[in-house]
Amino acid sequence: FASIEMTAASGESTSGDIVMVAHDSSVTFRYVDAAGDTITGLTSMYAYASSMTDAAGEEYYGDYAYGSDDDGDGEIELLVADDITYSLGGWFEQGSTSGIAVAADGTSYIQLYEQLTVTGDNTTAQVIEQTLQEADAIIAVTVLTADGEAETSAWVSAVEETNDHTSWGTYLGGMTDHNGELELAASSGKTYRVYAYPTSAYTEGSGSLAPTSQLVTLAPDETATITMQSVEADWTVTIAASYDDDSSDDNGYTYCYAYSSDLAIDTYVGLENNSGQLQLVSGNDWSIGCMGYQNDIFYRSNDVIYSAGSVSAVDDTLEIELSAFGDYYSAQTYSFSATAATTLTLPDGVSTLVVPANAIDATGTV
Repeated sequence: FASIEMTAASGESTSGDIVMVAHDSSVTFRYVDAAGDTITGLTSMYAYASSMTDAAGEEYYGDYAYGSDDDGDGEIELLVADDITYSLGGWFEQGSTSGIAVAADGTSYIQLYEQLTVTGDNTTAQVIEQTLQEADAIIAVTVLTADGEAETSAWVSAVEETNDHTSWGTYLGGMTDHNGELELAASSGKTYRVYAYPTSAYTEGSGSLAPTSQLVTLAPDETATITMQSVEADWTVTIAASYDDDSSDDNGYTYCYAYSSDLAIDTYVGLENNSGQLQLVSGNDWSIGCMGYQNDIFYRSNDVIYSAGSVSAVDDTLEIELSAFGDYYSAQTYSFSATAATTLTLPDGVSTLVVPANAIDATGTV
């Protein structure tokens, strides 16, 4: 479908033409295993293609294709428009263990959240494949409050640790039950960093911080059992924020964050009247900074190192100044070369990004 803008004056009528796009191209989506074979029989498998740009490269979000694998053959055909570029992906309904589906041969696979792009081409039948990882291990997580009670409805995520910057690492996620427990299906041979986001730790003034993240490496058929307990905050520092241009906007928003590399814990607080309190754990150094916007201008501060429990702060108040980092920017188009390094100047007129030679396959725009 498509849309146009029309303005009708009082007492008058107006008309316009809506130009429809023809679904004259097709894309076949399927999941494959590590050997490249199509995975069949996945429970409730779906795929979609959502338009992003038109044939001229302009933003265009008017088209959406959707389909399901009703016969279990592992393939879904999506009808799209020629020369329109789409964001494409798939998903399946989860099994009893969060994030998995069981194929026809009984093998379990992990949900893949990576999105791809495809451009409609009515001269060829395109096939898009995504490789699923086999679920042959489990991460069993118990989340506890700072007092040792079960933390119900806490979100837990596990992100694959990888140095491959050309693709996404696998993401696993789910919610704890009334016992504070959750099982995440995972793949052996992978290392995951596990995070827990309990409600109590993200309730302002609760007096507790989220548990320290943990690394887990899994062997085949292993169930790795970990306990993640919120940490009791025993130190409070008051943030007094200011702006280098004395900006003030009642409709603006600023928040400050703190991160401890030793504890692998982060926390934040939204400011009111440029003031707020960060709850920390004493005896540790914290990196503290702030960011936000006022009058449609983005501001941020440099991070400062704060030693919780020391006497370096005056009355436990930390003064932080935010600097203007420019307006929010709309999308920009740049030309680059595949064979030579290209320096792109970003919209602030100062920052630059260097695209090395041979980093991109073909000369074009981005």
